[in-house]
Amino acid sequence: MKTTLKIIAWTLTSLLLLLLITIAVAVWWVFTPEKITPVVQKQLSSLLTCETKVDRVELTFFSTFPEFTLHLHEFSMVQPMEGAPSDTLVRASTACATVDVREFLDNNAIVVRELLLKDALIMAYVDANGKANYQVMPPSEEEVVDTAAFELPVSRLAIEKIELENSRIGYYDIPMKLTADLEDVKARMTVEGVKDLFDGKLHLQAGSMKVVYDSVAYLDSVPARISTPYSFELNRFLLKLPEAEMVLNELPLELAVMVENQSSTGNLLLDIEFSSDGKLPVKQVLAMIPANYAGYLKGISLNGRAAMKGRLHGMVNENSLPLFEMSVDLDKSSFAYEGLAYQLRDMSGKADVILDLNNEKDWHIIVDDFDARTMNSRIRGDGRVDDLMGDMRFDLKTNGVLSLADANSMMPDDMNMDLRGIARGSLNLKFRLSQMMAFAFDKISASGRFKVSDFQVVYDTITASTQLAELAFQLPNKKGFTGALLNAVSTNSESASKNSVAGGAVSGGFSEPASKKADFVNLHVVSDYLDVKMGNSIAANLRGVNLTAATSNLMDSTLAMVLDVDGFVDALDATMGEQSLQSGIFHLVADIREDKHAVGDALKWVPEGYISFKDGEVELGGEVPELKIPAIEFDFTPDELYIRDSRLVIDKSDFQLIGKLSNLNAYLNKTGLLKGDFNFVSSTTDVNYLMELMNGFGYEDTTAVQKPGSDGLPQQEPVNEITSAANPSLPATTARTTSGPFMVPKGIDFTLNVWVNEAFVSTDVLSDVRGTITVKDGMLGLESVLFTSSAARMQLNALYHTPRRNHLFLGIDFHLTHIEIAELLTMIPDIDTIMPMLRSFGGRGEFHLAAETYLDSTYTFKPSTLRGVASVSGADLVLMDGETFSEIAKTLMFNKKTLNKVDSLAAEFTIFKTEVEIYPFQIVMDKYKAVVSGKHNLDMNFNYHISLTDSPLPIMLGVDVTGNMEDMKYRPVAPRYGRLYRPAQRREIDRKQLEIKAMIRRALTEGL
Repeated sequence: MKTTLKIIAWTLTSLLLLLLITIAVAVWWVFTPEKITPVVQKQLSSLLTCETKVDRVELTFFSTFPEFTLHLHEFSMVQPMEGAPSDTLVRASTACATVDVREFLDNNAIVVRELLLKDALIMAYVDANGKANYQVMPPSEEEVVDTAAFELPVSRLAIEKIELENSRIGYYDIPMKLTADLEDVKARMTVEGVKDLFDGKLHLQAGSMKVVYDSVAYLDSVPARISTPYSFELNRFLLKLPEAEMVLNELPLELAVMVENQSSTGNLLLDIEFSSDGKLPVKQVLAMIPANYAGYLKGISLNGRAAMKGRLHGMVNENSLPLFEMSVDLDKSSFAYEGLAYQLRDMSGKADVILDLNNEKDWHIIVDDFDARTMNSRIRGDGRVDDLMGDMRFDLKTNGVLSLADANSMMPDDMNMDLRGIARGSLNLKFRLSQMMAFAFDKISASGRFKVSDFQVVYDTITASTQLAELAFQLPNKKGFTGALLNAVSTNSESASKNSVAGGAVSGGFSEPASKKADFVNLHVVSDYLDVKMGNSIAANLRGVNLTAATSNLMDSTLAMVLDVDGFVDALDATMGEQSLQSGIFHLVADIREDKHAVGDALKWVPEGYISFKDGEVELGGEVPELKIPAIEFDFTPDELYIRDSRLVIDKSDFQLIGKLSNLNAYLNKTGLLKGDFNFVSSTTDVNYLMELMNGFGYEDTTAVQKPGSDGLPQQEPVNEITSAANPSLPATTARTTSGPFMVPKGIDFTLNVWVNEAFVSTDVLSDVRGTITVKDGMLGLESVLFTSSAARMQLNALYHTPRRNHLFLGIDFHLTHIEIAELLTMIPDIDTIMPMLRSFGGRGEFHLAAETYLDSTYTFKPSTLRGVASVSGADLVLMDGETFSEIAKTLMFNKKTLNKVDSLAAEFTIFKTEVEIYPFQIVMDKYKAVVSGKHNLDMNFNYHISLTDSPLPIMLGVDVTGNMEDMKYRPVAPRYGRLYRPAQRREIDRKQLEIKAMIRRALTEGL
């Protein structure tokens, strides 16, 4: 390039010298065109290597002396070269030059007052070997150019006016891969030159300008204008345009250009600064982007106005390209991208474009003070865009006012989610353009913090809403799980292993499924008030909410969703149908998984986690009293619930329940029993009421249980009023008894380790109740239950089975100590049928019964099924006066003065169907001892024998007692038992007791 410009300079100077010589010759020779034209033509042909032609030459001298004006008509220079776009180098219909001869003669200066070209064509061409078509001087001159620095052969060169009109200029440089073509050119230029330095001013207007570099058309048929001062130092190839004004396609620009060719290093230094004159229409600016790069803007629609300034600077050589920097200031613009749901409007801001032409991977845009609206949202912020030539990467930091409803358009069509509300706050985004276009939010990084008003989210059947909340989120959820759940569960598990009545009720924590984690988004919500609904039956109002939640990929509706929750609320009010729950401080930690294959009664949303709350109140519906829960804390999984602590109050009962509820899945799917293992500790328990609540639970056959009344409870017989005045140990309440039997709940398998300080059972009050109670699928088992009533201290083992309402099974091992005989008869009304003699005794004794039988719906035993053993013993008993005792005493010749006091009594009975057998036992009264044995039927037909074995009488007597209560016969007979006979204890009661206990254990573990 540098050599080329030297050639141009030498050629131009030589032509000017040639012009002066021609004028001098013409002056001395002749002035007429006819004479001067061939002379000029001859001089041109002899001095130039190219073909020249001129039709007519006119010379003006005398009228303009000392200036000469030379007019060339139809002037042309032809230099054919292979590959050149034209053989013509220069052609002009008119070429006119005005030269000051005196300046040349007196001062060795070339001063051209005017150089005018009209209808000109200038076509410069450099081939691949560096040969130029404008090399028109003889070879000797070319050699000088190649080997020496350029210096003007005169002291000064001045061209006061160069003017082109209706001209075309073309420059084609094959080695530089540069093409420039200007059409319809109008130009005016001045030149001042000393030695190798040229400066001046240039005004140029082209109707069409095309500039191609390396096969890329950077300007293509663009109208252009430029006005600029310039300076050019030829030997350094240093070009400066310090204050250029340019208009491209009606877009005004200001330029400052510096170009230097360092011949010693082969480097080209560029420093080109440009700026827009005011704010330009963006659409017109984008239209000027080269077609090779326009593909990057495919699908983009950008309108508005923008001010621009930039700089292209750096070194150009075989290994280096310059750095391009541009700043854009947008104002009231709009942006749309084909396929993107969001369009930006009222857009303003600043963008810095940095393009290192050596490294496309480092091209980026920095955005500042960005402000725009989209749909119903407004965003402000800044950011960075990288990888401009590939899949663009965005890193944005924004704030503003967002309409959450705008996000609905990003949701997949098959995703049943709807967002509402206004969010004010900050948002940070990192994403690739392809990710945003594909709505691949699982690959987008985002975080934000907002204050949200009138918020509502609906997903499937779940709805959450609040008037005002603080919301923070992170996408993806880099924290993985919310964190608190794992900590809570690990702590709970350790405590559970210590406290569980089952010896380790909790398995040691919960883990998310390996294939699905809540790693999509993490949400943190703080709100004074939050409403949550699930379907049409479940609703919850939460006050003082502090909630963290994480979800799996919401955008992939084909996959089951995972939701992790860790939250506190100050107060909770929840309803499910007619049931409701109110509480104080409530803490929930949960992992909730969606089961897309759930059918029937199986859970669609499967939860596991931890719950605790205080001051709870549960409404169960109907006339059932509310359940108060002062405190509760439990862990839960889809199949287990471990109650770490609970304090409950229902009606007049209060109790603490600790333990495990398990086998929930099988229970819900009706393939197994709901299992429970608990510690039950209570200060006061109304057993009557709890039995009413549980009566008939789980029975599908409505004929098996009493039909409920209007209050949802079994219909009642007339109420028995039991007041504190009648029995100070009972509260002032109402004891209600159903007209049907108690039907043990089915579908459950519960074991309660019971410790009750005071229990209301029927019309009695039991205290210090301890033992194990089991309810298993229609069976009620009591094992080693100890309690104290007003009548006695008792121990009870029992099995109560209710397969049908009129077919009830009872197996009982009942042991009473220090029992008043009269109260025993009251407590067990049927005992006087089995042991009628007890009606003849008074005082305290010990009673033990081990029996099994079936009962009807009135609890009357069925005699054909009765089997059992009983024993009664006592000391210092009183034998009641009566006809039976008088007849026996008279027959045995008792002393009439003997008191009816029994020193001791120890009797055993066996019961089989309708027959009761009394094993021989001894009664001691004063100085009399008697042995009694015999049998009786439940129809009260007796066959007893009494032998007097020790008495003050000299003879031994006996008596048989037969008949029934209406017709009793007393007949003296020989005694069956000899003097001083002591009956041996058979201990049948012990054998039967063990049998009953084994039956209970077998029934509860294996089933009847």
